[in-house]
Amino acid sequence: MNNHFHQLDYHEQVRRFERLARQALAHFGLPDATLELAAYTNNTVFSVQAGTDRYALRMHRPGHKPLRWIKSELMWLRTLSAELRVPAPVGDVCTGGLDGIDTPVHCVLLTWVDGHPILAGDHTPAQLQAFGAFAAQLHTIRFEPPPDFERPTLDCGGLFGADSSYNPGEGERFFTADHQAVMAEVIDQVCAAMEDGP
Repeated sequence: MNNHFHQLDYHEQVRRFERLARQALAHFGLPDATLELAAYTNNTVFSVQAGTDRYALRMHRPGHKPLRWIKSELMWLRTLSAELRVPAPVGDVCTGGLDGIDTPVHCVLLTWVDGHPILAGDHTPAQLQAFGAFAAQLHTIRFEPPPDFERPTLDCGGLFGADSSYNPGEGERFFTADHQAVMAEVIDQVCAAMEDGP
């Protein structure tokens, strides 16, 4: 097995993702676009500038989400983007290889939506009102999932199980024993609340 990627330092990992990003941009018809790393956490995300157009190239963590989940997410985003200001998919999934990992890497290109994170407690009444209006609009959109549509179920297993899209995987090594004990307690309480129901 060729899985030495995780033993590489941060900068070399990013360089390898950049090489794959270049291949993905060629696939999407943007070989001359500029790349800038936007995030390297669960997924790797590059900001892509192509003339006056800006995109997000999201490279899913290898082996983390089944391809059918990613394709289904793009179906849903296409429906939403017809009526709401959300990232719209450009093309389909591009799958490539990352030197040092046997598992394929799935890449998607999305239109860029400007914004910034708002921390809990920092939001204004106007922002909460805008969020409420967006959520209300979201509930008016009609979507008929095709037979091959599949997204994870967010029950206890879907949130915290080994196959969960939120499972930290290799990132678990960054948590101390104390962190893991706290998270285990939270998981127990959340799962118990789910079982009890409303």
